[in-house]
Amino acid sequence: MLLNVLVAIMNKTVEDGFEKARLEVNFTLATCVLHCEKTHGLYRIQGWNGGVDETTALVGDDKKFKKEYELKALSKEVEEYKRKVKQDSISIEDRLEQLKNKLKNVVKLQSEESENTEKQLDDLRALILEQLENLKNPKGLQPETQEE
Repeated sequence: MLLNVLVAIMNKTVEDGFEKARLEVNFTLATCVLHCEKTHGLYRIQGWNGGVDETTALVGDDKKFKKEYELKALSKEVEEYKRKVKQDSISIEDRLEQLKNKLKNVVKLQSEESENTEKQLDDLRALILEQLENLKNPKGLQPETQEE
């Protein structure tokens, strides 16, 4: 009876090892197949997507898929640009008119500032000339008269 128990234990250990080895081989085979599919540009099934069975190409595997993807992305950008242009309803003529008005205002402000600056410079010149006259002839001193 002891011998039967020993044989049963050994058999169970061998079967567990065999199942583990078989699982490892299956996993290695699946990894190899997936790698081959990726390198050859084949399709793979995506994960569960709500019962819809779709297959899609791996990104970067198929040149045609890349072109379609780029075209879709560009068409989305074009649609976004069109939408922005429609939102911006100001015409080019209106924009030009606004720019002209802004430019006129800037020129007007610059001319006012230059006139103001000229006036300040004239006042400063007059003040400097007055100070020079004061230095030449101080106010409390009479010019010396010559007695001969």
